[in-house]
Amino acid sequence: MSVSYGKDFAPALVWSAAARSRLDRIPSFVRGVVAKRVEDWARDRGLQEITPELLTEIRSAMPIDFSKRKPFFVSETDG
Repeated sequence: MSVSYGKDFAPALVWSAAARSRLDRIPSFVRGVVAKRVEDWARDRGLQEITPELLTEIRSAMPIDFSKRKPFFVSETDG
């Protein structure tokens, strides 16, 4: 019996190679949820391609908690 924590992600939008590489670094058990939220964010803004710059924009706009603080692990050179 095989154990699986997350579903394989089937992108609906175009992901640049660099953005896909960043996505692949996210733990597999949450990767599909993160990818869906990223694509929803992009669609809401009329975007068709996911880029590293977009991922950075989304990450900096999403608080880690209700105090709206950025996660402690985000740095200016994070990418």
